[in-house]
Amino acid sequence: MQEAVQSLQKEISERRRIEEALRESEEKYRTILENIEDGYYEVDLAGNLTFFNDSICRISGRTKEELMGMNDREYTDQENAKKLYQTFYQVYRTGEPHRELDWEVIRKDGTKRCMEASVSLRKDSSGKPIGFRGIARDITERKRAEEALRESEEKYRTILENIEDGYYEVDLAGNLTFFNDSMCRIWGYPREELMGMNDRQYTDKENAKKLFQAFNQVYRTGEPRRECDWEIIRKDGTKRYIEASVSLRKDPSGKPIGFRGIIRDITERKRAEEALKEKTEELARSNQDLEQFAYVASHDLQEPLRMVTSYVQLLSQRYKDKLDSDAGEFIGFAVDGAIRMWKLINDLLTYSRVGTRGKELESTDCEAVLNQSLNNLKVAIEEKGAVVTHDPLPTVMADNLQMGQLFQNLIGNAIKFRGNEPPRIHVSASRKGNVWTFSVRDNGIGIAPEYAERIFIIFQRLHGRKEYDGTGIGLAICKRIVERHGGRIWAESEVGKGATFYFTLPAIKAKPLSS
Repeated sequence: MQEAVQSLQKEISERRRIEEALRESEEKYRTILENIEDGYYEVDLAGNLTFFNDSICRISGRTKEELMGMNDREYTDQENAKKLYQTFYQVYRTGEPHRELDWEVIRKDGTKRCMEASVSLRKDSSGKPIGFRGIARDITERKRAEEALRESEEKYRTILENIEDGYYEVDLAGNLTFFNDSMCRIWGYPREELMGMNDRQYTDKENAKKLFQAFNQVYRTGEPRRECDWEIIRKDGTKRYIEASVSLRKDPSGKPIGFRGIIRDITERKRAEEALKEKTEELARSNQDLEQFAYVASHDLQEPLRMVTSYVQLLSQRYKDKLDSDAGEFIGFAVDGAIRMWKLINDLLTYSRVGTRGKELESTDCEAVLNQSLNNLKVAIEEKGAVVTHDPLPTVMADNLQMGQLFQNLIGNAIKFRGNEPPRIHVSASRKGNVWTFSVRDNGIGIAPEYAERIFIIFQRLHGRKEYDGTGIGLAICKRIVERHGGRIWAESEVGKGATFYFTLPAIKAKPLSS
């Protein structure tokens, strides 16, 4: 009897231990289910929900009361219900769990969420199937991110395959790992041959060294390099000039794994630049030769011309009363022609000296220079009753003698080409950024707009010598002076409405331009 009691007590104690263990297990189970982000569900063989955690409510947007007993056809569409049914059937038939099932649920508010679920078979104690259970995870944001990534990659691929520039990726050893079709076109290799090629295989030793130095700089600093000019050798042996950018490629952990960049074929641009350089040098030599010729010719012609002028004037003085009227007229023509030739030679000499005999640019008070020019023109101003006014003028870096000549020519022209009214001339200057714009405005006869550029060409005249004297070089000298100072000159005018001559000068120190 005592043994039976002890056995009973032992059995009761064991049962209590098992029940306590079961209670603790269920408590842990419940705690896990109610605290995980993923949803846990159980359904019967008909697909009706029989048990689920709070995350299922949150995902579906329904309360426990609303969800309990709902069938899958009530919270998804026909296509997804079919997909879910096929998975349940497969698990029921094979007994094997299904690890991943992508489907879509319709929340109470009508919005849709993408789900990833596992499905396992539920059995009773006798091993008879009674339903299904599994974990459901909301992967909507991941799906959106994947779709955005897919669209981004599609755009990226479309851009890469349609741009003229080449795109490349290389590993740290310089081997090509990815590139677009333009790379094949630039290099002249098919894709199969180009893949895996090293920079030493498509360029010479010197250019490979230049490329290595660019890669090394980017690797060392982590900063991209915008421009790297080098030369490649195409499959057919021809050479092309390349301009490339280089950036560092890193893995998700930030470890450098290679380089990427854009490549542009600049061969034609290089050739054009080289041709332009040769033409510029040739033009500079030609201009220098012409200036030297103009200087020598005008300088050497002055002496014989002075002699001719002197003797013709001497003839006129000594034999004026001994020759008939025709002879006197002829001598007058000869004197006039000699004087005009002398003026022409002097202006030509001045023109040639703008670039070759100019002074170094220095700080120059334009107002003081203008006053000196007006003093030089004092006789002409008084004879024609001209009034010259001006606003405050700046100090600039200039050749003061040439600036004086510039003002004197422009104001002298305004007096010469006056209208019926006494000349009214105004000089002003305004600054915009690093540029001063000067203007010389008059009320003279004006210029037709179609001749606004022609007037600055040497020997170009719009009027006959009988109307207005001059050699046709004055404005060409003005243009040459302004360009030597790094500016430009132009005119705005209408016939009968006066003219305004504009010219610009740098507001900062500038080196004289080569003539």
